[in-house]
Amino acid sequence: MKIEKDRVVRFHYAVSVQDGGEVESSEGREPLAILAGHGNIIPGLEKAMDGREAGDKFAVDVPAAEAYGEKREGMTQRVPKKHFGKQRLEPGMQVVLNTNFGPRAVTIEKVGMSVVDVDLNHPMAGKDLHFDVEIVDVREASAEEIEHGHVHGEVATSTDPRGAGTLLAPVAEVERIAELDVVRGVALLGILLMNIEFFSRAIAGLDGGMLPGTTGIHHWADWFVHVFVRGKFWTMFSLLFGMGFAVMLGRAQARGAAFAWPYLRRTLALGVFGIAHFVLLWGGDILFSYAVGALLLLAVYGIRREAFRGEPGPGVPTAGVLLYVLPFLLMLASAAMMLAGGSEMTPGQQAQQAGQVAEVESRIAAETEVMRDGSYAAAVEWRLGELPRQSANNAGFAVVVLGVFLLGTWLVRSGLMREPGAHLREFRRLAWIGLPLGLGLALAAAAIETSHLRGVNDARFLFAMALDSLGALPASLGYIALVVLAFHGPMRRALALLAPAGRMALTNYLLQSLAGVLLFHGYGLGLWGLGRAWQLLLAVLVFAGQVGFSHWWLARFRHGPVEWLWRAATYLRLPPMRRA
Repeated sequence: MKIEKDRVVRFHYAVSVQDGGEVESSEGREPLAILAGHGNIIPGLEKAMDGREAGDKFAVDVPAAEAYGEKREGMTQRVPKKHFGKQRLEPGMQVVLNTNFGPRAVTIEKVGMSVVDVDLNHPMAGKDLHFDVEIVDVREASAEEIEHGHVHGEVATSTDPRGAGTLLAPVAEVERIAELDVVRGVALLGILLMNIEFFSRAIAGLDGGMLPGTTGIHHWADWFVHVFVRGKFWTMFSLLFGMGFAVMLGRAQARGAAFAWPYLRRTLALGVFGIAHFVLLWGGDILFSYAVGALLLLAVYGIRREAFRGEPGPGVPTAGVLLYVLPFLLMLASAAMMLAGGSEMTPGQQAQQAGQVAEVESRIAAETEVMRDGSYAAAVEWRLGELPRQSANNAGFAVVVLGVFLLGTWLVRSGLMREPGAHLREFRRLAWIGLPLGLGLALAAAAIETSHLRGVNDARFLFAMALDSLGALPASLGYIALVVLAFHGPMRRALALLAPAGRMALTNYLLQSLAGVLLFHGYGLGLWGLGRAWQLLLAVLVFAGQVGFSHWWLARFRHGPVEWLWRAATYLRLPPMRRA
């Protein structure tokens, strides 16, 4: 029986560093067992086993790129000595450190009186390996083994850095790109700071800017969100979504696995989540837009696959920036022409404008009445009626989303977000450029107009919103850079607390909507119309609760509940949920 996907392989091995001595061997132990095609071992060795059969003996050289990757710069971290217990530490020693992301094999670089410098690179990163392998036997895997993705009841490769088969194990959960999870956590807070207003205000008035007439602390809370939050965090989430596409594609390419069909299923499932979210929970859904944007991204990948292979060129990020910028430049030009043309309108134009204003105001009033005073059934009925209009709007907006997705894919493929610690200089530059440019445009827009008085200041508000939207992309890139730099600085431990919330981003996004409607809508606590400052305080408290819940949940389960469903729909099998 030949080795192929979904077959269990038992084998002996000896591994050495090329041009160096033996590092590890299974001699004197039971053979190790893997489930072929499920990433149980490093990609280069799994590829060399394909097609072999019991009794085969062979040698293979595995380059670092197909083993544990190249050694990344900037991966040194200073850790308080107390975290190592009473063990004696010496430079060059490899130990297991319990980090915020789980147990991790690290190398001691320097030992001080109260702190220890450690290298977070895998001990074998940057090393070309040589394997001598003997295949002992090959068998069909059981349905349960295939479902769980690993061998049962035999000596299997271990993802514990202290266990047998350490050098054969693939990149494990503890080696996730930690910065991505942290940035997702920050983005979740920003999304809630923005969305919480519209749990207490009609979605039909989303284009209204700041509510006129607010004063004091509530005015400044509203102004803070309008300038520093509005537009910045959906953009950040979109960049992260594009990064997720690139990570999934890179892993599939490294393993020679299928990508397009699983990603299509993943995208369709996201669209279903989005529609369910809109109808059953809240009318401010963005998941459906993401699903449409992801379909467009998959189409771009299908047409221009060569652009997603090898060294990333300038084409993908350039296309992404243009797709994002051009609609807002057109909006800016249109508003400028309206302002330059003066305010004179014909009686027919005046009547048309008055009708449009009346229609919007009527929708706002009707939605407010239903959400503030109505039942849950009435709210669902209202959103069902709005679904065709909202779906059309979201589908159109998906072109802008696609642009941000493309830029996000480039951020991973270029190495910036795949190895953030090795690119801190670039992140400093990004922060110095992105934040002044993006927030400068936001402040300029706020100086022009912050509230939309329909039929009165349409052109001025449109001009301001175009400026603000043009600034949202550089501002969100600057925010990401700031988070990465802080994570590689003195705020690492504090920011790491947000990572579990980021790993459950989809679950937490939906839970934010659930909390919002239960707090503000008529069928909940009925806090509709609560002052803006109190809204932001509630947002911070809800988010703090989500961080605590995420830590609790991921200590017991491998995935967030919605992420588990999403993964099942992607790979057409139920992934293991509980931790051992």
